[in-house]
Amino acid sequence: MKHRFAVIICPKCKRAKIIEQDKQTTTCPYCNTTHKLKNIRMYYQTNDQEKARKIVGLIHAKQDNKQDEVAELL
Repeated sequence: MKHRFAVIICPKCKRAKIIEQDKQTTTCPYCNTTHKLKNIRMYYQTNDQEKARKIVGLIHAKQDNKQDEVAELL
């Protein structure tokens, strides 16, 4: 079964985002760079968009050194 959503990290700005896997390209909302999805590593795949959002939040928390604050919320 193919997953519908994936979490990727923008090669340019290193921020995570959710993509729909049936698309050919995506534009990063943080740096406005367009990427071909065939060239991007997918770090997490799921059919549940809410799970994908949580993964993006955890990645951003780690990047911002706030993973302890996020862990307290979970």
